[in-house]
Amino acid sequence: MQPMPEVPAQSFGPDGALMHDTPCRRCGYNLRGLRENGNCPECGTPVGRSVMGDLLRFADPAWLRQISTGLSMLLWLILLHILVSCLTGGVSAAARGASVVARGASSASGLSAAASVALAAVSLVAMWKVTSPDPSGLGEESQFNARSIVRFVTGASFAVTVAVLLMSLISANPVMFMVIALLGFANSLMVVIAEWYKYKLYEYLASRIPDRMMISRARTIRWIGVIFLLIGVIAGVLGMVVLRPPAGGMAPTMAGAGIALIIIGAVGGLGLLVYAVMGVFYLFRLRKGINEQLRMAEMIWSTAPLARAAGSPPSPL
Repeated sequence: MQPMPEVPAQSFGPDGALMHDTPCRRCGYNLRGLRENGNCPECGTPVGRSVMGDLLRFADPAWLRQISTGLSMLLWLILLHILVSCLTGGVSAAARGASVVARGASSASGLSAAASVALAAVSLVAMWKVTSPDPSGLGEESQFNARSIVRFVTGASFAVTVAVLLMSLISANPVMFMVIALLGFANSLMVVIAEWYKYKLYEYLASRIPDRMMISRARTIRWIGVIFLLIGVIAGVLGMVVLRPPAGGMAPTMAGAGIALIIIGAVGGLGLLVYAVMGVFYLFRLRKGINEQLRMAEMIWSTAPLARAAGSPPSPL
């Protein structure tokens, strides 16, 4: 068992009171002026547990448990997406949309859209857990931080997914197709933004473990994901142009454009598969690190108030 950490002596003045603004790790209350042997007046948490720095091992275990649960859900979702992509051969959303226009809304396309909404809903719940704010308020210096951006974009993406499903069930006329296509394009861009800031959030969590390799790897995966997601967006736009039946019959350049679309789609699809696999290994290691911090936090938060640093004067009664 690891020895219990000591409270830093420099946090307290000669009278034993906190000299600096220090948020409570459980509720965020400013503990400045309170004594080491006191408790937070808002939630009763011992003051000594809130002055150890920003490492996750000193954070509220309930918060860490939320993050761990969300990461587990995301891991299973990514594995499910990889399996579905392998089984379906990576058919693009644009191709499915063009197929709806050409043949009319079928029950199969409706089931596919419903499945997309279900997966998006689970993803939203998972990301809501992973992006739970630290009760202490750490990392919330800016209103537009990675956590809040991921929450907003993920929620907006889910709303667009539901809207596309409803519109595809209502009508399959060309005007509706264009509206659905534009919403799909906007949704693709939101996914790119969400993935970028999601890995910035992972990088921040890794810095509080701390794990330098995980910090560096988050940056690498973030760039790989954005590049290949943008390639996928380009393939989707080309798909809407190439696969949509022209009013005057089949265009002479359709075959060449179709080949270009296949090449771009293949490159994007392979890159996204690599990105997904890298994401699985990253999330697995990040979850493992979070769980290790959770076990230490549970030990720290379940014990008596922390010991004073060696050589520091005892706090007055």
